[in-house]
Amino acid sequence: MSKISHCLPILALLVLLQTCQAESPYWRTRPGGLASVWYQFPPEPTVAKRSGYRDFEFFIRVDRDPGNRLDQYDIPESIRGTDSYIGYYWANQFAFAHSGNGVDGYFGIQTVGSVSNANADPKLRSDPAHNRFIKQTRIAIFSIWNTSDGRPIGNKSYAAPYGHEGKGWSCKIEYPWKQGVKYGFRIQETKQIDAKQNVIWWQGSVIDYSTMLETPIGKILVPKKWGRLSRNASMFTEYYSTTVNQNIGDADEAANNKKPRVCQYMPKAEITIFSPVANSGTIKPLKMLPRNYGKCAGSSQFLNSKNQIIPNSKNSIGIIRNITGQIEKMP
Repeated sequence: MSKISHCLPILALLVLLQTCQAESPYWRTRPGGLASVWYQFPPEPTVAKRSGYRDFEFFIRVDRDPGNRLDQYDIPESIRGTDSYIGYYWANQFAFAHSGNGVDGYFGIQTVGSVSNANADPKLRSDPAHNRFIKQTRIAIFSIWNTSDGRPIGNKSYAAPYGHEGKGWSCKIEYPWKQGVKYGFRIQETKQIDAKQNVIWWQGSVIDYSTMLETPIGKILVPKKWGRLSRNASMFTEYYSTTVNQNIGDADEAANNKKPRVCQYMPKAEITIFSPVANSGTIKPLKMLPRNYGKCAGSSQFLNSKNQIIPNSKNSIGIIRNITGQIEKMP
């Protein structure tokens, strides 16, 4: 997810991606953020002098899989960007009750992401240069900004710091998610507390509800003073890969094109979004506001159970669908 400091508006204390009038060359070839759903739970409970929720679980199902490669689509090579892969990211944002940051982390699944083999030495693992790149594939990812350490869980997990889009730690696993399967994404406080350093490990996991198999993504060290999870959370859809080449992106930016071609050549995808829950499923959100945004907002829409389009920022508690993109796979 892209955290762009010079164009981050706040909606109900959550950071939402927006398109700036003067985009960086990197983002001129990419659609970027497309849609989000903001959730507000009841006021944070206080237990043992610590306020906030001890866990959240978010749920999505990919109903239209866009695939992994752009050459599955009828896009001329003269238009297509240099990246040959399809870059959708469906993820969830969360914040801690007393961090003061508005939003602290995010986790979800990507169509194509990089996985590595973390160095066995914890001191070397903190430097990405010492971790061996394996491949690009479907992944699950769990990240928190402004944190000091992250750890893999199991053989398939990888943890490393990042320095782009802010600083923090990110955990990843290779995760071959499938169309038509409901997945849960859980962040939870662990019992691993370091009283001397006043820090607590928080774990991110993904659950396959067709098999009920829960797979840890990794764990990240969080300052204890941040408390537990804030009542505000969100889900977002982003397209982070190129759909057009740099010449087209630059030309549309220079002409101030209101319908940039990065949107026209975005593969179509569809997900179902289920309402999240907190504290082991015992608490549900009070409010839920879907919103299309960014330069490709016109290529995204939310639908309710009656197949009706949901207007921007209308309270829509319940199961909804998000359809993005414009072009279909070739027969």
